[in-house]
Amino acid sequence: MRYVLKNKDIDILEFEIKKEKIDKFRIEYHIVNFLVLKKDLLPIPLNYEVQLTKDNISKWIEKRKIPSNRAFANKILKAHKDYNPNNFMSYIDISFGLSLNDTYWITPFDKNYKWKDYNLYENNFSEILELVAFIGKNESISGLTISPEFTTNGMLKKCWHRLNEKIYLYKGNFQGKEVFSEYYSYQVAKILGFDAVFYDLKEFHKELVSACPIFTNEKEGYVPIYYFLPKEERKEKFSFKKEKYIEDIFGKENFENLMLFDAIIGNTDRHLGNFGMIIDNDTNEILRPAPIFDNGLVLLNLMQTQDLKNILSIAQNYITSMNYTFKQQLSIYVRPRHENSLKQLLNFKIKKHELFNLSDEWLNAFETFIKEQAKLALNILK
Repeated sequence: MRYVLKNKDIDILEFEIKKEKIDKFRIEYHIVNFLVLKKDLLPIPLNYEVQLTKDNISKWIEKRKIPSNRAFANKILKAHKDYNPNNFMSYIDISFGLSLNDTYWITPFDKNYKWKDYNLYENNFSEILELVAFIGKNESISGLTISPEFTTNGMLKKCWHRLNEKIYLYKGNFQGKEVFSEYYSYQVAKILGFDAVFYDLKEFHKELVSACPIFTNEKEGYVPIYYFLPKEERKEKFSFKKEKYIEDIFGKENFENLMLFDAIIGNTDRHLGNFGMIIDNDTNEILRPAPIFDNGLVLLNLMQTQDLKNILSIAQNYITSMNYTFKQQLSIYVRPRHENSLKQLLNFKIKKHELFNLSDEWLNAFETFIKEQAKLALNILK
């Protein structure tokens, strides 16, 4: 079968899939040929390949699919009657592989589908699959199913939800306090003057969720920093060399700001997939860094109640994903330009949500940690 990878209504790449019968039990699917029509508009992960091959095209398609470690991933995929786990194109056949990160989709070669009729930004998407994604509800669907759930990564249970013509990502808890971490950490970013996604707290299907507005649209997409790095650097541990590659794309000051913010809130989960660049969907031009998002795994979420009185000493035991202690990360990335906003954090007071909050015991402990980190950073600047 022949397919076309499109960016909106522009044909980018044609390719053909054939199935090979291995034995009476197994069938494999392979790309047997392809033709590039618009090289400059290929998805950035493919554009950054030294040489485009059938193998890396098929890997890009496979990697676009919901990861297996996401909550309810199997239920999301198996909810569709026609999903075949042995065919890497199966989720494409039932959903076009549409995503809210970009404007790519894959359609049959012999069909004249139009972007305006199917894109996720303008058209409603499956509410049934939304419920499967968030609460793991057992459902059965068939036919073409337009939904971003097939292409959304991350481990926590989540779903995309359209409310009053706007699109939001709803995320639930795993360890119990991720949603509060998102809500309170945004307040720190705001005081620091950093561009960050706003998180609200809502009740959704009798569960507390963090709710953030989408920061992409038809004109602007998001690409994780991972895909801008040389392949040999993507899997390596964080190093000075990797940092320089990141700074060349993300910007030196922007990266320093992000690292400072993470050290202040005690974020242990900043990785190459949850920060990156906003690009022009029509040209692939890099526009600017994406706003800071995904701050659920901070110190607040790592503590137990019995730890709160000793939060400052216990915090010293944690290592960030960059392999630094919080103090080391502060020392490396704090700059004189941060001084005024750090002084504001010396008196940091969490603004409580009108409906949902942790107890004062928890809030006071997190405030103490934030203020102490700000004080430490200011002392480093002296």
